[in-house]
Amino acid sequence: MTKSAAKIRILHLIYDDPANPWVGGGGAIRTWTINGLLAKDAEITVLCGMFPGAKREETVKAVRIIRVGSGKSYFISRLTFVSGVRRLVKSLPHDLLVEEFSGNSPTFAACLTKKPSVAVLQNYLGTSILKKRPVIGLVPWLYEKIGIRCFTAFVPVSETIMRRFLPRIGREKFRSVPQGLGPEFFKKRRTAEKYMLFVGRLDFYQKGIDVLLKALAMNKDLGVKLLMVGGGDAARLGKMIGRCGLEGLVEHRPRVEHDRLPAVYADSYFLCLPSRYEGWPLVCLESYALGKPVLGTDIAGLKDVLVHGRTGLKTNPDDAAAWAKAMRELLTDSALRKRLGQGAKKISTGFAWPLLAARQLAFYREVAGREKK
Repeated sequence: MTKSAAKIRILHLIYDDPANPWVGGGGAIRTWTINGLLAKDAEITVLCGMFPGAKREETVKAVRIIRVGSGKSYFISRLTFVSGVRRLVKSLPHDLLVEEFSGNSPTFAACLTKKPSVAVLQNYLGTSILKKRPVIGLVPWLYEKIGIRCFTAFVPVSETIMRRFLPRIGREKFRSVPQGLGPEFFKKRRTAEKYMLFVGRLDFYQKGIDVLLKALAMNKDLGVKLLMVGGGDAARLGKMIGRCGLEGLVEHRPRVEHDRLPAVYADSYFLCLPSRYEGWPLVCLESYALGKPVLGTDIAGLKDVLVHGRTGLKTNPDDAAAWAKAMRELLTDSALRKRLGQGAKKISTGFAWPLLAARQLAFYREVAGREKK
């Protein structure tokens, strides 16, 4: 087998994991899905964080998974992941290093290898992390500014993410590859309208859960329930539900298996996405695939995916009254929901994972000097 025809060896770093109870976000789903599709053409090893009950090492869809560090707590898991992957990057053979670049995981791994490296850019924290964590937030804020310079090339999930990083790294090699959808989201299903839906981590600041619950409290007279799917600080959620007088109007499910999520979307009025900052949220695309509009926020991370008046509505991320008004408008106007849902469904059809995975692999080969002959 010639060098150009040999399978490219990819070492992929990401703290998150679809089964991680502390995070388990769309970024992990993207990584697992794309790597599973690429495994026939590449030898892939993924280094991710440890969590309670997880296997230290396993093979999933021909992808070798190594969980690094300790799973005693979220903080310890993050910390030991960062230190552990630095050692493994030096010892594990690879032709290309790929890292889901995150300010929360300051590994500087791309500086530790002589091989080409690709940063997958799914989120940009910017100054938002300083508002969320004024002191400890300095570490991820600085890493976004400095660590990004170590990479050879970049795969942003949106044009907006690319533009936000560009001033720091110049016009280097880019290939934008958005989020995608599996076949389970394209199956025909019966739909209903039983509840408003939130899908995501219970991260009160980033995800704007405080604003969402306050807006719901202003619309209690409509009697429409909110289903919240995602892990995190359930105790804090329960306390806020009590303070807002929302007992009986909010149901929380810590986890729903990904292949069952389409049915959850199908029974919603619309998806609530009250985030203060985002990258390119997969949940938005998932909601579209089921013909459900999105009530979101007017932030940079939603600019490329949420079109106001066409696939959903946008409003101020910190204004509960504005959120309540938009929520009421969507709940009481079935014709508006139908029109926005149709626009959302139309957009979703161009995001099948196999097409996106092929685009990403072609770029990996180009960066590693292993273009297929």
